[in-house]
Amino acid sequence: MSTGLPKWSFFVDTGGTFTDCFARSPEGTIHRAKVLSRGSLSARISKISGPNRLVLEGPPGWPEGFPVGFRLIHESAELQVNGWLPASAELVLSGALPATLKTGTAIELLSGEEAPILGQRLLLARAGLSHAEISASMRLATTRCTNALLEGAGEPPVFFVTQGFPDLLEIGDQRRLGLFDLVPRKRPVLHGPVVEVCERLDHEGKVLQSPDLSILEPIARELLELGNRVAVVSFLHSYINDAHEQEVARSLKDWGFPTVICSAEIRRFRKWLPRSES
Repeated sequence: MSTGLPKWSFFVDTGGTFTDCFARSPEGTIHRAKVLSRGSLSARISKISGPNRLVLEGPPGWPEGFPVGFRLIHESAELQVNGWLPASAELVLSGALPATLKTGTAIELLSGEEAPILGQRLLLARAGLSHAEISASMRLATTRCTNALLEGAGEPPVFFVTQGFPDLLEIGDQRRLGLFDLVPRKRPVLHGPVVEVCERLDHEGKVLQSPDLSILEPIARELLELGNRVAVVSFLHSYINDAHEQEVARSLKDWGFPTVICSAEIRRFRKWLPRSES
């Protein structure tokens, strides 16, 4: 149903360092912006204009008042942006500048928002609009997952899997890194601890055994005490019926896991191995 508001189209690419935002207005005008993927704005100091004021190089092209409320963190100091004057490219901060902030120093203003949202707000602010004044569609592309895999970064999740299949991802599909190696090398698994869950569905998705949460709860709480915060739940035949995955995921969140991912939500795929790897 049409909202009657002007329709904007946003296209966002989030990389490991920068997020590029591209927008098309209802009139067909193209707008572009670049922000840091940490959800922050970057700039360089042109000069110190007062005990709590900086003049920035560029100028950076931020509309009046846009970065107000953002935080500037430099070494041990944290200051809030109280004002931004585009005409003079002057930034007014909440307190005295640390002595290490000098002409030519690069600074970063943290917004507390996800980078795609920050980029969209910046584009709209330049056009004199806000999200409340438009309707919009957005396409988002990101290389963050690829970067994390290549760099070996990220937090290995706890893998909650149907009982009897703890080595599902370690066995994999028997693909070898070197086909003719005398001692085959396996691909490294992406998960951390493995927890077998007493549950089972048949090949039609009918319940053979419901998840035994009384056994699972003390194991999950112990893993939380050890510092684990991410969980992946992948059960046999859940592509037909994901009720068990959802039940266990809800319980894990109730027990304290902030991030829980279910295989059937990410990729509702018949083949269990690629579904679990996804």
